[in-house]
Amino acid sequence: MKKLCFSLLLAFCIILFSYAQQGTVIKNLSLKSNILNKEMKYAVYLPANYDKGDKKYPVLYLLHGYGDNENAWIDKGKIVDALNSQRLASLNFPIIIVMPDAMKTYYMNFHDGSVKYEDYFFKEFIPYIENNYRIEKNKNSRAISGLSMGGFGSFLYAIKYPGYFKVAAPLSSAIRTDEELVSMKDSIYHRSAYAHLLGKNLRGKKRLNKTWYENSIINLIERGQIDSLKSVKWYIDCGDDDYLINGNIMTHLALKKREIPHELRIKDGAHNWAYWQAAFIDVYQFIYQNLK
Repeated sequence: MKKLCFSLLLAFCIILFSYAQQGTVIKNLSLKSNILNKEMKYAVYLPANYDKGDKKYPVLYLLHGYGDNENAWIDKGKIVDALNSQRLASLNFPIIIVMPDAMKTYYMNFHDGSVKYEDYFFKEFIPYIENNYRIEKNKNSRAISGLSMGGFGSFLYAIKYPGYFKVAAPLSSAIRTDEELVSMKDSIYHRSAYAHLLGKNLRGKKRLNKTWYENSIINLIERGQIDSLKSVKWYIDCGDDDYLINGNIMTHLALKKREIPHELRIKDGAHNWAYWQAAFIDVYQFIYQNLK
């Protein structure tokens, strides 16, 4: 009987140990951007035993929302807790997670060229990350996700650069329709990022300019290459009480109209961290299913 109890206890301890991924988070990292002419910060999560071999890993680029920074998913999103949970650790799917600071750029190039974040991300940031960490440098090993502004960025980059990403999982994406942008109150437009992104003192349909159409998610889907859009595994998630629900539903309909396979999740919740913490677990599992 004692031997049986000891065996069961040992097995239980082994199971508990196997669930703990014990990865490493490193904050306050930076690189010098010539495109943006400043030091750009980022944070990274390295899986367990990263420093004990030469194995290469898949990568998730995880994007923050408006007003946050590269530490948001760590400090507010609690992703390390999620990764060490039984549900995710039991998948045994080590992955590098990279979290860049995007300020309030919407991950775009501004209309006047004053800020070129999109250029920075693909010409400087990804090459730097993938040359300095042991990452599999191919489409089938890359995923991108993010919330709100970062959800928009996830959509934008996976649509514009489908050769980079196998999986795109935008959460609560900050997507507006043409009609929503045109009818937006001037006071809201001018104090939001749109005035910097698209141009100041624009009213009504004048906001639907070249920069808008080059970065409008719905318009990009409507005129994008079918094969390119289909080459990405799409996972869209938004709370039913989220103020951005309309843009996410319209994006779903645009994908559906063009027969682009995608997963859509509309769950009970609003535009907050409680929703995104839970959503991250599902996103990770979706990435596991499509990158493993």
